Amino acid sequence: MPDSLPTPPQPIESILQEVQKHIILGITHWQSPNFFGYFPSSLSTASFFGEMLLTGFDIVGFNWLASPAATELEIVVMEWFLKLLQLPKSFSFSSNGGGVMHRTTCESFVCTLVAVREKKLSQIGNDKGDTLGKLVVYCSDQTHCFLQRRAKLLGLVRRMSALSRQQSP
Repeated sequence: MPDSLPTPPQPIESILQEVQKHIILGITHWQSPNFFGYFPSSLSTASFFGEMLLTGFDIVGFNWLASPAATELEIVVMEWFLKLLQLPKSFSFSSNGGGVMHRTTCESFVCTLVAVREKKLSQIGNDKGDTLGKLVVYCSDQTHCFLQRRAKLLGLVRRMSALSRQQSP
């Protein structure tokens, strides 16, 4: 790769050759069916097509006001999942339930920790403001580092322990 920005601008063919020569070989290929390093990615044709549409539209769909169509599509797809997984009606948007799809495991984990934290605080009370520091998240030393980071971010104490292997008789 050049040390500075090329001038004059290069043709797209030249840029793509440089990408092929210097970038492609060093990329972690998350979409490969042989890659199991972290979390499964969008490996299906349908998910690939969905990603293409999402990127092409450049939608910031974090709520209904920002993108009504994206939010309503998300509701429809979540209702499909409800039926596919045969979940109770209480999970449905029409029953004041509903769900949300997250782009990453980390996002969904933060939402889960917040929900559990708030539920527990509403049960035990937080009158003196010191209850939060007493809440504990237990995990093994094999747990992904995002658990530790998210728990710390949310003010939760983390207690880690080494995994113990039980011997079979």
